[in-house]
Amino acid sequence: MGELIRPDFRRKSGGASGDDQRPVFEALHIFGEAAGYGVYIVHDVAAQNGGVFKIVVGQVGSDEADTVANLPATPKGKAEAVRAGLAIMRTLELIDIINNGPPI
Repeated sequence: MGELIRPDFRRKSGGASGDDQRPVFEALHIFGEAAGYGVYIVHDVAAQNGGVFKIVVGQVGSDEADTVANLPATPKGKAEAVRAGLAIMRTLELIDIINNGPPI
């Protein structure tokens, strides 16, 4: 079983925490971790038109993540999700390098 992610959409909406009814997704692809964040692709089959691929970013060690992109659940959409995920991952790696100084 892969990484499980629970997006925390209530945080931004200011909704009451109440019962934990957040959806749980299994990561289809884990790009890695950098600058304290993990980057993943999940497939939300409950979305309209056959679902969507979501690129999510969340803090390492947390089960909460935010969706940064939604793409159609097609082969072309998945390819675009992989490209976007790799770009986000590389950006976080560069931020990590800047924060930790130049490599020796």
